[in-house]
Amino acid sequence: MNTMLDKIKNIIKGTKFDNKVFLAGGYVRDMIMGIPNHDFDFCVELPNGGIELANFLSEKLNGTNVVIFERFGTAQVVIDGNELEFVMTRKESYLKTDRNPNVIFGTINDDVQRRDFTINSLLLNISTGQVIDLTGGVEDIKKGIIRTTSDPSVIFEEDPLRILRAVRFSSRFGFDIEHNTFEQMKILSHTIENISRERIRDEFMKSLSTDNFERALDLYMSTGLIFHIGLPELAMSVGMEQNYFHNKDVYGHTVDVMRNTKKEPLHRLAAMLHDIGKVNTKSIDTLWFIHFYKHELASTDIADRFMRSLKFSNDDIELVSTAVRNHMRLNEDTSDRKVRSLRCDIGDTNFDFLLDLCEADRLSHTKPDVSHIERFRNLKKTERNIKNDMVFNGDDIMCLFGLTPGKKVGELLNVVKELTLDNPDITKEEVIEKLLRTLN
Repeated sequence: MNTMLDKIKNIIKGTKFDNKVFLAGGYVRDMIMGIPNHDFDFCVELPNGGIELANFLSEKLNGTNVVIFERFGTAQVVIDGNELEFVMTRKESYLKTDRNPNVIFGTINDDVQRRDFTINSLLLNISTGQVIDLTGGVEDIKKGIIRTTSDPSVIFEEDPLRILRAVRFSSRFGFDIEHNTFEQMKILSHTIENISRERIRDEFMKSLSTDNFERALDLYMSTGLIFHIGLPELAMSVGMEQNYFHNKDVYGHTVDVMRNTKKEPLHRLAAMLHDIGKVNTKSIDTLWFIHFYKHELASTDIADRFMRSLKFSNDDIELVSTAVRNHMRLNEDTSDRKVRSLRCDIGDTNFDFLLDLCEADRLSHTKPDVSHIERFRNLKKTERNIKNDMVFNGDDIMCLFGLTPGKKVGELLNVVKELTLDNPDITKEEVIEKLLRTLN
């Protein structure tokens, strides 16, 4: 058993907490699956037991001050660098107007039944080391099944976020969703509109970062969730034929790009959104050739709308939108000057993120070639970004030519910028010579 758990086992021996403390949820599930987990969530089968045990352990094991949440009967404390959370075993009831439950003391069975899925309802008795399985969670882990602990309509109506959690666990573990659970997910998918957009965002992004993110996307579409999170265009991309640069439909290509990019959630999100505007821009010319003119701009509009609706930070919106908007600007024929100009316009952080998207996109084409992306990366390594590192700034210009702030200073600065874009190694003397010609 974990060293932290051994300490708790030994310190509660012979006290009222002995044989009443259970490690719950994800830790027990992952322990059975052989997955490391450092989330310590305990339930205590005593009235107000969570708060009392947290205070007891903090005193006995030299923990931090206990943080208490009276309404839910929970307490948090840090011991030996481990963040521990305690709660009494409880019953919960939900009001339709409030996602926060009313909480009263309950038995172990009550506590298990209020949990979402069988695989998350397992308990570990700290005193005996026994795994308590009242819902068939161990068997469902063996079979690879996501199943609610009780009637799925009740479980999901109590907290619709659980519908999104079912998707996440299915994609994370590669588990199938039990039939009745899946059917209720479809029936109640609209209820997620009753929860905060931030909670939806967090669950969706967690699903995107799993190894089986394709399963998550399939579930979002097959249950109708994709419409209720505000991205119907993804469903519309299924079956949309493309031109000869692609051997898959828009959706298939999108999944390929997501698979080729980095596993980080924002990279996956940018890949998912980079071509989403094709559903609104498809045209066919007289030779039956397919076009998606300015789809990157339409994609940017959709990305911006979607991310704002889910309350992403302004920085995240800018990062993803900038990459989506510019992903068509870099190809084999792009000159070094244009690369410098783009890098100057969007900054190095956005530029690096954009290159990652462009590389993943190009790897998904019928004739993948990313040698130009490597050229752009090397260019960044060897050259300064003139956005913040030109040979002269505005103050220098005014000092050199005796000017005051105004239009002329801006014009000369633009000359400096253009000169540096042509030749990033240009000297101060060469720039001054050019500026003097401009002034004359």
